Amino acid sequence: MVACMLIYIYVQDELSFDAHHRKADRIYRIQAHYKFGDTQDDFGITPFPIMEALLKEYPDIESGVSLYQLGQTTLEYEGKPYLAEDGYNADTSFFRAFDFTFVKGDRTALDEPDNIVIMQDMATRMFGDEDPIGKMVQRNNRTLKVAGVIDGKAENTHIPMGVFMSRLGMPPQAKEQLGQSWGNNSSFNYLVLGPGVNEKDFQSKMDAFVTKYIIPAWGGEQFHGEIRFNLEPLREVHFNNDLIYDTPKKGNKAYVTLFAIVAVLILAIACINYINMSTADATRRAKEVALRKVSGAQRGQLVAQFIGGSVMIAIIGIVAALVLLWLCLPAFNTITEKEISMGYLVQGSFFAVVLLIVLLIGVVAGSYPAFFLSRFSPQLLLKEGVASGAGKGRVRKVLMGAQFAIALFMVVGTLRRVRATALAAQQRYGLP
Repeated sequence: MVACMLIYIYVQDELSFDAHHRKADRIYRIQAHYKFGDTQDDFGITPFPIMEALLKEYPDIESGVSLYQLGQTTLEYEGKPYLAEDGYNADTSFFRAFDFTFVKGDRTALDEPDNIVIMQDMATRMFGDEDPIGKMVQRNNRTLKVAGVIDGKAENTHIPMGVFMSRLGMPPQAKEQLGQSWGNNSSFNYLVLGPGVNEKDFQSKMDAFVTKYIIPAWGGEQFHGEIRFNLEPLREVHFNNDLIYDTPKKGNKAYVTLFAIVAVLILAIACINYINMSTADATRRAKEVALRKVSGAQRGQLVAQFIGGSVMIAIIGIVAALVLLWLCLPAFNTITEKEISMGYLVQGSFFAVVLLIVLLIGVVAGSYPAFFLSRFSPQLLLKEGVASGAGKGRVRKVLMGAQFAIALFMVVGTLRRVRATALAAQQRYGLP
């Protein structure tokens, strides 16, 4: 059960990427596809100036966001340097399109040219317990005012969180140069389509946009390749591993699906094993049932005893699994390089599903021996053949066969995956 819970919270964590944004179902990242002869590449970044042109060209776009990635960014405060792993020049619309947890400030933080938004851990490193809002920091001889602080660990996002500077404050020369770079991929660009705008219908407009603005930058009629700008749903970005110049630490949707299937199979094996143990235990309890019948116990009372005891054991098992999960989670986070909490267990209908499984397994595990043993007289129960029949019946054999089949399926699947991984590692792919 612990393994199932670990897999469950891992899967939930992976599926939660960018799900917290209110407009997530209407936000799309623009990715670029280039084909020249037999060579083709797909990029997660696109030209810097396209967003402004798109907003002017198509009124069915609600808003757009450009993120110009700066890489590692050093800020200075009182003469001391502080490094952020990721830095960006961001549009003023960034925090209006994307929802992040502001500890200080709000989504208007980038409305002024010299404003900057930093992460909470960096604010603590730089300012300690002091209020960071309004503090002045320096970057490359430019003075910036801290206008917002974000809890970078509150939500899962494909965007590596760091420091966000207002695009309005970019040096004029750099802004002018980038604004003319139609053939140079340099920014992460996102569209927020208006309510009711269909992604597939809008894709044809993107094709027309490329013909009008991008192809001329590549030579116009002299260009014989293929360029497409595709819309990628926001919640799919984390799972897309096919792009170059993209954000790091991607997920793998195939693995997430595989882990979910494995969790179900492990749970099935555990449930079948528990039922088998309960039916086998009927042999030992035959004399107990005989004595209770002699003492006047009714069949309904015996059935309630078996089922109630089975359900109680299942509940105790769940509680023990939660304790073990709490103990194992730090090591699991170290292995997966994540910061997963047990909070996923209290979200949605998890506990309702667990309670249903506990009741179902408890009833099934307790019912077979209960109804089997309680129908016999005390004299028959004391006979060895009747008692052993509860532990060696057809149902138990079927369950054992199912358990073996599931285990075999998992072993074969694992071996196939290991073999495929080994073969992929041996491929040279034309590299020297």
